[in-house]
Amino acid sequence: MNIIFLDIDGVLNTDKTCAVYDNELVIEDNKLLLLKKLVEETQSKIVLVSTKKDYWEKKDKNKQGLYGAYLDEKFSEYGLSAYDKTIDDGIHRGLGVLAWKSKNNVRNLVILDDDDEGYDAITKTFYLVNISSKNGLTEQDLEKAKQILSRNI
Repeated sequence: MNIIFLDIDGVLNTDKTCAVYDNELVIEDNKLLLLKKLVEETQSKIVLVSTKKDYWEKKDKNKQGLYGAYLDEKFSEYGLSAYDKTIDDGIHRGLGVLAWKSKNNVRNLVILDDDDEGYDAITKTFYLVNISSKNGLTEQDLEKAKQILSRNI
């Protein structure tokens, strides 16, 4: 299966959005449209690497925090859903990606994050689309992610 390891802040919103909403979780609709396009064109599943993943629950939605409920709601507006989340210490995201990958049948993967720190455990340049938090996810990022997901590794 193709996997998109997804950060939220700086990818599905921008620095400006975060500043306006005082760092509350806000997901921009235009970013979700791009993510939906990527998911559909590459037949990928979304795995959360964002710190917001701590508020999201895969199975027991009653245990989920407000951020998790908001994430599910916004994703569902676009026919999207999070498939799973990584487990890591929040600093070494790459280790969470590697652990998740080792337990699942991953054909190809891409990491969408606005910060390349924490991915030292994996080859950043091979899998990571380092998104500018100034702009969030763009068409150019989408094209780069599609190229990475089409490598058939």
